[in-house]
Amino acid sequence: MATFSATFTSLLAVTQQEVPFTTFEELLGDGTYNLGMLKGSAQLNYFDNSKDIIMQRIYTRLISPHKDNLPATELAGLHRVCDNKHFAYMCGLITLNKVKHVLKCDVAAINKAFIPVTLAMIINKKSHYKKAFSYR
Repeated sequence: MATFSATFTSLLAVTQQEVPFTTFEELLGDGTYNLGMLKGSAQLNYFDNSKDIIMQRIYTRLISPHKDNLPATELAGLHRVCDNKHFAYMCGLITLNKVKHVLKCDVAAINKAFIPVTLAMIINKKSHYKKAFSYR
C-alpha cells in the first residue's frame, strides 16, 4: 500500500501578514477563535480522539460547541474564514492553493498549527496496476 504524508494547516483571514497566533497553544490561549474543519473529516476525528491535552481542550472549547455547524465543503470553510474574522479553518495547503483565487480575502497559513496525516491509495486487489504500486 502506498502512503503519502502531508499536513493539515490552520488558516485564517488576514489584512496584513501579522497573525494573532502561531501555534495551537496560542490559538487556545487567545480564546476568541472557533476552529473549523470539514464535517465528518479525519481532522475532526483527530481532535475528538486525541490524547494530547492541548488538542483535547481545543476540541472541547473551539470545535465541539459548533460541531453541528461545520462546513460541508472545503470551499465553504474557506469562505467562512473570509466572512468571520474569528474563525480559523484546517485544510491542506494543496486544497488552499487550488481555490485561493476565488476567495474574497487573503488568508495566511499558520504553519506551526498543524496535524500530520498519512494518506493511502487503495486499489482493487485484482487490479492490473497493483504491480506498479507494489515496488519494494
